[in-house]
Amino acid sequence: MISSTLNNKNNIQQRHSVTSEDNNSSMKWTDFLSSINYSERIFSFNLSKRKKRLFCCFCNNNADGSSNGSSVISFFEYLFSFITIINILLLLFILQGLFGLSSSFILLYTAGDSVLKNTRQFQQIQIQLFVNHELTEFIETTSLMAEHLKYQLNHLPFNLRDDISWIRLFQYYFTIYSDPINSVYFSKRNDEFIMLTKEDSTYSLKRSNATNYLEWRKLNLTEQISYDYFEKREIFQVDDTPFYPTSRSWFKFYFEKNNTFTRWTDLFVSIRGQWGFTLTMPVYVNKTVTNNTFIESPIYEDKSNINPDTLYGIIGIRLNLNGINDFLNRTFSEDLDFVMIINSKADIIGVSSHHSRNDSGLVEGLALKEIKELDLLSWIGRPLFTNNSDNTISIGNETHFVLSGDNFGVIDVQFTVITDSYGLDWAVVIGVPIKTFGEEIFGGSGVISLVVFIIVFVLGMSTLLITVKVISIPLHKIYKQMVDLVRFKGIYKHENNRLSVFYDVRNMQKSIKAMKRGIRTFTRYVPEIIVKHSMNSKESSEYDKIGMSLRHMSVLYIDITNFTILVETTDTTTFLTIITEYFSAMCQVIENNKGLVDKFIGDAVMAFFNETSFPIENHEIQACQTALDTFKVLHELNANWKLCGYPELDIHIGINSGNMLCGNIGSDNRMNFTVVGDAVNIASRLEVLNKTFNERILIGKDTYEKVKDKFICYFVDYIVLKGKDKGIPIYSVICDIKDATELQIELCKNLETICKLLISFEFEKMADLCKKLYEKSHCKIVENLLNRSIALRHLKETTEITMKDIALNEEWQHRA
Repeated sequence: MISSTLNNKNNIQQRHSVTSEDNNSSMKWTDFLSSINYSERIFSFNLSKRKKRLFCCFCNNNADGSSNGSSVISFFEYLFSFITIINILLLLFILQGLFGLSSSFILLYTAGDSVLKNTRQFQQIQIQLFVNHELTEFIETTSLMAEHLKYQLNHLPFNLRDDISWIRLFQYYFTIYSDPINSVYFSKRNDEFIMLTKEDSTYSLKRSNATNYLEWRKLNLTEQISYDYFEKREIFQVDDTPFYPTSRSWFKFYFEKNNTFTRWTDLFVSIRGQWGFTLTMPVYVNKTVTNNTFIESPIYEDKSNINPDTLYGIIGIRLNLNGINDFLNRTFSEDLDFVMIINSKADIIGVSSHHSRNDSGLVEGLALKEIKELDLLSWIGRPLFTNNSDNTISIGNETHFVLSGDNFGVIDVQFTVITDSYGLDWAVVIGVPIKTFGEEIFGGSGVISLVVFIIVFVLGMSTLLITVKVISIPLHKIYKQMVDLVRFKGIYKHENNRLSVFYDVRNMQKSIKAMKRGIRTFTRYVPEIIVKHSMNSKESSEYDKIGMSLRHMSVLYIDITNFTILVETTDTTTFLTIITEYFSAMCQVIENNKGLVDKFIGDAVMAFFNETSFPIENHEIQACQTALDTFKVLHELNANWKLCGYPELDIHIGINSGNMLCGNIGSDNRMNFTVVGDAVNIASRLEVLNKTFNERILIGKDTYEKVKDKFICYFVDYIVLKGKDKGIPIYSVICDIKDATELQIELCKNLETICKLLISFEFEKMADLCKKLYEKSHCKIVENLLNRSIALRHLKETTEITMKDIALNEEWQHRA
């Protein structure tokens, strides 16, 4: 019997307790049917009465069939039956809520668009102020460091040739200006290079060696830098390629083009593959620079001596784009679409956009395209204020334009130019979605008000329902229990529902409880899926009467090998514990593989696959998988039983597929749903043959043809079953082909070849192949086939061989 709702031992115990309850109730099957009819009558009484009245009013007849001239009055009486105080109160309450919601929406809609426009502009101003503040702090920190460096080099003693002096200087400035600076470097015109950089709170020192390869050393900002620093500090990395600073664009800008001012570089990729931009500052000296000339103090005040020949090197203060992206992400909210910073070449310096949008990057790309078409990039290159000498950023040249598209709606884009005294050419672009009042109400922050209204409305209606429908609640529960009963929900669940105070409702509850007990008992004798199919059928089904249909199916037999010993050597309690756990586990494995348990035959389990109500396309594969799974589960059961001191079990399995009769068989009063036929008998015989061949799972030829590409199956022998004239090959299922070893795969293929040699009477070749396989595997099947080939070879020498001669009968006597 199938019990698909039970998945573990706890459910088994639950069934035992239910069984005990059923025995105590001593309910007869006739009482069960009576309870069903009684509940049905009570449940459908009022509905049936209304249907009859409605039918009569249209047919001009009474319920008893007699004519009546008051059909119109009867029809109106049916309609008036819905006009109750409960329904009227509910209708008024709903109308009141709808009228209130409509009037509020109309009132707000008249002034909503202007409010949203002002709010949107205010949001853009807020964001612009925040971005301006962050950029000011971001850029001015770098500018202040640059001015500080100029003063340090121009007014204080400093040796430009001394790398240790540069390291100490960079170390000092990093302790003061930690953010947002990523690295500081100094590059000489002879390609000597030294840089202090910060990556993930770790400081590293780069210095070019004699072959212009950059050497990396770790640096602690608090440590004292001595002149033997490079000898003591270990190099943890050397770059793969040489680095020549004079070949970089920021050096050529001063060396080749005769530029002398401090400036921001264009967006570039560093040798480490990081995007960034740098504030570069040239260092000039008061003599012509050569590689071996003594260098005096740098100059900044005497402009007459500044030229490419007096250029000694470049100081760079590099900023990482991650810092800009971080503060842009802090500006982002659900009311925004994107915020980005671009330069005059339309390079994106930083961006923060709606991460959940599927068209990520689409809106930003369209905004850049529109900026180019409106010629707004030329605004970025213009100086806003010619007297900007205080090294602060300047903000101006603001404009707006609108973007629209099917994927993102309508967006108001604000474009603002930002410059400074070092040639900063940036613009801040802010995109804010333009929403109508209706969109804001149903998709924005206004939805909160709508939700609050709905919550209040629902609470009020719920209060009304609780007040006026307190009597109808028990009836609704009865209806729900009936629906669950038909759908097989909660059949095995114990419910301690309190009985209603109403007499008729209490009787209905008792009847439903009795129906559950009866169905629970019924499903122990008939597969549960068949009971479900029968109960859910609106008309009489095939399961209600005697009859069988021919269907291609698979049958599985599982038998315990040492069952007699188990009965004789265990007490009753231990025996029932073991056998109950065993049968429960076997049933669960069968159900998990879409099979149906037919019956228990003593210690054997019979199951079939591909029944009409539960069709399976590859039922042969499911049957063999079930067989393999049963041994896995049995292994776990034996391990647990061994810990408890119980004896262990072993099983044999036989499987066969083919056409068989499936359906009800029996008498008019007692039926059994099962399968019968020659294919079923073969499966039973194969299960018995396991013991003779010392195998675990034997299958027939029809099953083998469907599963040979899925499982490793060994050809066992060619036999004639009792009562048959023709022999059939039988096979042993070993394992899934994915889990097979190379030896198992080789054995499988060679045993199939042996089968063909046996059928074709080539016993000499068969013997040779068996000898080779046995030497390699020592397989018992191969040994049996080897003995068979030798015997058949001798027989062939003395008499003429037929197909009957090569087959074994069930008594294992050769048909000579």
